[in-house]
Amino acid sequence: MKRIKEILGVLSYPIIFLVVQFGIIILFTLIFNLTNNYEIGSTQYTNQLGLFFSNNRLWIVALTFISLIPLFKKNCNINKIGVNFKQVTLLILLGLSFAISYNLILLNLNITNLFDGSNDKLVMTLLTSGIIGPIMEELIFRNIVYEKLKGMYKPLTAIILTGLIFGLFHGNLIQFIYAFLFNFILIFVYEKSRSIYTPIIVHVSANSGIQLFLSLINYNNIYVKLFGLIISAMVLYLSFKIIKKQDSNI
Repeated sequence: MKRIKEILGVLSYPIIFLVVQFGIIILFTLIFNLTNNYEIGSTQYTNQLGLFFSNNRLWIVALTFISLIPLFKKNCNINKIGVNFKQVTLLILLGLSFAISYNLILLNLNITNLFDGSNDKLVMTLLTSGIIGPIMEELIFRNIVYEKLKGMYKPLTAIILTGLIFGLFHGNLIQFIYAFLFNFILIFVYEKSRSIYTPIIVHVSANSGIQLFLSLINYNNIYVKLFGLIISAMVLYLSFKIIKKQDSNI
């Protein structure tokens, strides 16, 4: 019973994340309803509400982050980063090559790619999904959930459980697999540096970089996609090996 309570306590943090996010969405839905006269439930209402959310995406994400600041202050260890330019470059390559490799595997299997390939509102997408979103997720899942699970279980069990929770948080099978696998890399650099900034760099690089490279990896040529997969997989392997060999800072 005690262990169940501890698990529920850990799960409460991503649940708080979701509840706050949902509350902000409800708030913006109310604002839309008060400022428009569309019939609720109609096709026009649904389309315009979706457009309203898209246009205000940055505000929704930013308000979610601001609302969670007290939670982060109370539970997160925001220690200083201790990496140099070369190490930051390796972290960027690690995140970017993982995201590209995964997307190219999906594309070579004729499965829809993970990230949104639209060039519309690219800056907003980079700010929300590329920067603010990954920062919130790292603070929640690596700096809180993983740290608490590590105090309850053996390291590998804590890593796997964090990956499962992180994957389920993303809501569909393709993103679940991506998040579960990505979690191993994020925790690897987190444990290597003992700084939350390193998984943030990797996560931001993956989410932001892939948006910039999507037009290239979506190129409709099987040989180009296979070649890109080989190159990205090599970069992923080499950057991981180099980081692994480095001293404790990273």
